[in-house]
Amino acid sequence: EAKAKAAESYEVRGVLRFALVRGNELRAADGSTSDPAALLTIPPFKGEVKVPKEKTTLNPNWNFNGQLTLEVPKMDQLPKLRCVVRDVDLAGDDYMGECLVDITECVKNPMKVMVDGDNLLEDVQKKDIDTPVSGTVYLQAVYVPYDQLSTSTSFPKPKEPRIPEGATGVDGIMKIKIVSAKNLRPADGDTSDPLCVVSLQGAKGSFKVPKLKKTLNPEWNHEGELKISIPKLQNLPKLLLCLEDADTFGNDYLGGCLIDLLECVENPGKCQINKEFSLSDLKPGEKGDNPVSGAVFVQAAFIDQASKNNPFAFPSPNVIQTDPPIDRQPTSTATVKVEEEKVPESDKPLTTTTDKKETTPVVEPKKGIHGSLKVKIIRA
Repeated sequence: EAKAKAAESYEVRGVLRFALVRGNELRAADGSTSDPAALLTIPPFKGEVKVPKEKTTLNPNWNFNGQLTLEVPKMDQLPKLRCVVRDVDLAGDDYMGECLVDITECVKNPMKVMVDGDNLLEDVQKKDIDTPVSGTVYLQAVYVPYDQLSTSTSFPKPKEPRIPEGATGVDGIMKIKIVSAKNLRPADGDTSDPLCVVSLQGAKGSFKVPKLKKTLNPEWNHEGELKISIPKLQNLPKLLLCLEDADTFGNDYLGGCLIDLLECVENPGKCQINKEFSLSDLKPGEKGDNPVSGAVFVQAAFIDQASKNNPFAFPSPNVIQTDPPIDRQPTSTATVKVEEEKVPESDKPLTTTTDKKETTPVVEPKKGIHGSLKVKIIRA
């Protein structure tokens, strides 16, 4: 009974309804094929949903719907949805990889499908297997609060794979510029010594952006390169950024982000990424006393064999508008007088007029600040 009462005060109380639609180009665990099945959980909760196997395929069409209970005291403790894929055998299952899916936007937007796309499988368990983990799984998810369980939900038609017609492999260089970060979490008292490690998710090779001392808003403007050479575009890795606080006896984790590179690969020689990315906790349990916070500004371009001899330079970080266009509302202005000390009531008040013809009594100060403050509310 006590636990039930405590649960009623939780910020998140409901179920996560999901659809495991398909897998694509999974690893071959039985010679040239597999019998893939899946297990979905929300660690550390005990509930699990088993997705039956599809026989003799590397591209299963599961089209399986299920749901998992989600009860979390606070939003900053929200876990991720975990999907583990295995090849089912009589003598024991073979590991085929797994993925963790952020469900924050689902919980922030209940009753809306906020997870809808492919997720790259990774070799998290580092199993001793003959062929490497590969491929993706397509997941959809919607959060339903307990008080809306009677409301039906449906998933949209899955998106077609965003693979250009006739595409085979990818061979070239990713040029990356880590411009800056802001509002990072303080790992050393009220500050940090941030650095950034840049790599391709699940691939070898990385470069490090040097640390800057005692700042939560570093300005790096550091450029680096990563080689991409994969036989199939379907296995294109994401760009992985890991921010750390540099310490003598071991670095502290500040947060990270994963960035889709498909737009870059489809438009070689152009800076297709020129925006800010919010940091999240990609390493649960390593974030320290303060929660992960802040954002990092990144620019990136893919240089293939055809464009490698063309001159290239990153544009100003302000050239591309990162937010989607929005409808602008009319701007209202008003003049406000600021006073530093009280003025006797005998002093005659002045008035100021707003755009809406409203009047506000304001007292002319005898000392201190005297002027007007202009404010423009752009958007929320």
